[in-house]
Amino acid sequence: MTFDNVALYQTKKSLGKAITEGLHLGLITSRDELFITSKLWISNAHRDLVIPAIKNTLKNLGFEYLDLYLIHFLGSLKPGTGFPFKTKDIVAMDLESVWEAME
Repeated sequence: MTFDNVALYQTKKSLGKAITEGLHLGLITSRDELFITSKLWISNAHRDLVIPAIKNTLKNLGFEYLDLYLIHFLGSLKPGTGFPFKTKDIVAMDLESVWEAME
């Protein structure tokens, strides 16, 4: 089963609570049964924002780790840009530095 928990959807806390409840009720035997993926939102696709973004994702999900963390889109927005965004807020992504920060 896959759940898309893109930042825009604001589902991380609800998903984390549902999984925690499933574990508590025995519907899910262990976290090891799950493969949890999340994505780096485009306004956080900057070297210095990657680690805070993943930490925030983990906090909201209530997990200690993710199995896969993806770059959501091969482009960036100016930091702090919300949705909807304007064309003037789109900036080039420094893919190498974002990738290094993700590693």
